[in-house]
This record gives sequence, structure tokens and C-alpha cells, in this order.
Amino acid sequence: MKVKGLDLLFAVYLSLVSALCVGLFLMPPDVQDSLMARSGDWSLLRFYSSTFIHVDLKHLALNLASFLGIGVFLYKLSLRLDRGKRLLASLVLAVLVLPLISNASLFLLADLFKVRIVSCGLSGVVSSLIGMIVPMICIIMGKLLRSKRSIRSLYTSLIFLSGSAITYPYTGALPTAFAIFIVALVSGLLTLLKPLREILDSARQDQKTSVKAASVLVMVSAYFAILITLFPSNITTTGGYSVNIFSHSVGVFYGIISGAYTLRMLPKKE
Repeated sequence: MKVKGLDLLFAVYLSLVSALCVGLFLMPPDVQDSLMARSGDWSLLRFYSSTFIHVDLKHLALNLASFLGIGVFLYKLSLRLDRGKRLLASLVLAVLVLPLISNASLFLLADLFKVRIVSCGLSGVVSSLIGMIVPMICIIMGKLLRSKRSIRSLYTSLIFLSGSAITYPYTGALPTAFAIFIVALVSGLLTLLKPLREILDSARQDQKTSVKAASVLVMVSAYFAILITLFPSNITTTGGYSVNIFSHSVGVFYGIISGAYTLRMLPKKE
């Protein structure tokens, strides 16, 4: 598929998702309320419709800005890595699969602990886009690593470090979160040693490689900075709503794991 045709499909995808969010936001409040997913109500329609419902203008604007900004960044990067079609398929799958996985698992937990939960918003899908940055990083750095095993080590390290970043804001309040943070951080750093050594060796041998490694370091830093914003230490907003950090977590790890396959993170040949 030519780039221009792919550009058009990508623009259509962004436009359709954005139009759904804005269109539903303009609907009467009682209609929007009826389309939100609620624990105890296993409506497949609401599992999906709730993804495009937002509680206020700030909620809508923040999610759409993040969705469009990160989506365009990933798309531009995917074209440089010859993964344009694969990214578009990944983005479509995120909208089709993630609402089902996220809401079903959230409501199973709600039923188990006998709590009432209302879920809505595009942030779960946005979180999956953020998660897809991880396999993108591994694709770029794969050219500097010596084997698929090293790429897998880098990938595993970033998964552990993502877990540590997610739990960090809650370490002061929850002893379990502190334990998970320490275990994930140590595991991530230890797993990073081998691929990091290979990357540094490659960077020393070639100036262009060192520039590429430095640019990826900036991307990694930006990834973790964005990731932490999804998990505020105070999950209650000024409007009295709660940030759905469970859906954010599911979205991030969905993007990391599914992206490894849909984006073909590992090269075909050793």
C-alpha cells in the first residue's frame, strides 16, 4: 500500500474516533449516562460506547489531544521503520479489543469485591498507544543489538521498568505497591545490563549509531514521563471523579504486549 493511501486511512481512523467522542459528548446528558459501562451490567454495547463517552469538556479535550498527538507520533515513526500498515492494524485492534478486555476484567473484580463502578473515556485506548512505544523502541534498537535474545532482554526490561513506574506514585500509601516497585525496578535494571552493554559498544564504534542511541534515550525518557502522568498519586479529580488507573494499566500492557506481535518487533532472521 502506498504511503498516500495509508495516510488517508490513518486520517480516517483518527477522524472517526474523534468524531465519535465529540458527537456523543454533544448528546443529551441522559443519553450519555445510559451509554456508560457499569459493573453488574454486562452489556457489550456499553462496553464499547463507554469508550467514547467523557464526563466533561476537560476530560474530552485531554483524551483527544493525547490520542491525536501520540497517534500521529507513532504513525510518523512507523513509516520510518516500515511498519505503517502494521501500526494502523494495531490501532484499529486497540479500539476493537481493548474495551472488551478492560471493562470485562474491571467488572469481574468489581463483582468479586462487591463495589459499584462506572467506566467511561478514551484513556484506555490512549494508554495502549503509549504502551506501543515500547516495541517501537525495541525495533529501533534491534539494529544495534546482536541477537533476538538481546532484543527480548531489552523488551523484558522495559516491561519491568514500566511496572515500576506505574506503581511508584502509590509506594507511600500502599506497602504492596512499594514491594512491587522495588522488585520490578531491580528486575528491570538487571535485565537491561546485557542489551545496554551491546548498545554502548555499538555506539562507541560509530558516530551515527551514538546519535541514534541518544535519540532513543530521549524517547525512552519521554515514554516514562508520559507513563507516570497516567497514574496520579491522588486519583480523585477536581470534579470529584476517579481516574481509572486499572484501565490505564490494562491499556499500557495491552499496547506493550500486542505491539510486539502486530508491529513485528523481532526481525524475521537472526
